Amino acid sequence: MLESFSSKAILTKARAMYGKQLTGADYQELLRKTSVGEIASYLKNQTHYREVLENVQETTIHRGQLEDLLRMERFSRYSRLLHYQFSKRDEVYRMLIYEAETEQILTSMRLINAQSPEQYIISLPTFLMEHTSFDLMKLARVKSFEDLLGVLRKTPYYEVVRAVAPAPGRLIDLVACETALMKFSEERMLRISHRDFSGAQRRELEKLVSIRVDIYNINTLFRIKTFFPQQDALRCCISGLPSRIPKSMRERMLASETPQQFLQEVKNTIYGAFFRDDEPYSIEGSTQRARFVRDKSQMRDSSFAPVVVAAFLSLCRTEVNNLINIIEGVRYGVPREDIEALLIVS
Repeated sequence: MLESFSSKAILTKARAMYGKQLTGADYQELLRKTSVGEIASYLKNQTHYREVLENVQETTIHRGQLEDLLRMERFSRYSRLLHYQFSKRDEVYRMLIYEAETEQILTSMRLINAQSPEQYIISLPTFLMEHTSFDLMKLARVKSFEDLLGVLRKTPYYEVVRAVAPAPGRLIDLVACETALMKFSEERMLRISHRDFSGAQRRELEKLVSIRVDIYNINTLFRIKTFFPQQDALRCCISGLPSRIPKSMRERMLASETPQQFLQEVKNTIYGAFFRDDEPYSIEGSTQRARFVRDKSQMRDSSFAPVVVAAFLSLCRTEVNNLINIIEGVRYGVPREDIEALLIVS
């Protein structure tokens, strides 16, 4: 009974929060702004971001500060959902923490490759510090891949990262590391779904994983075939997990020799409807639209709380990414129509 009440509470709260998302009219107003301060002022006074921006001075806020606050608000909304009393099967709700941990590990790796690991402290998400399985302050002191392994030693990520360690004196293979971490994350979600759920609920979680795996693979393969055609494409894919793309189609995608051939194969899959002829090389925009449509459908139709929470968090991420595109476009004088083309909206 308590578990049923908790699920209903989380569904109600998530959908209420979703109802406060930015509208098409909000985006049009934001696109009319001519400075970061004007964008901050609108978000502070006219949208659900008013609380996180309450103490902001619109005339002095820096682009990076505003973007960090918007990212923090996504986590704050997630935290407010967690105030509800979940059942003992609550590990599934840690999905945002797991996502954030993966992002922080990859950020550290990129900075190590760039020989600028000290820069991590600048973007350290302090709002996550009480929630991660490893110490973010220790991560800020990392200077090398070996240091990173030391920080991760007592976490589930240690063996995953150690397995893709670079040879001495070589750069970290970021694609291989990202693929390994993403596969580990989705395998963990499948383990949770098989351990804690059954029937339709398990199938919904498996479908969620399959869509995320497909989108990751499409994005990664396109980058490989465009920029690193000599690299082993199969090694850069998440394999062995559920997919909504038939095996024969996946094999043709892998075998395609050019980005153009690859895109044509993708257009033959269930994701093909989201690819537009006027943006033939904007692969991530197309896959983001596919995910956006699926998320909205799950918000509307699913009665399974974890799936609705996952959809809501994904939609929040899309909204923050839209806002960052607007902020950076305005800051750097990008034409309004070019900024608008980047937005993922209804």
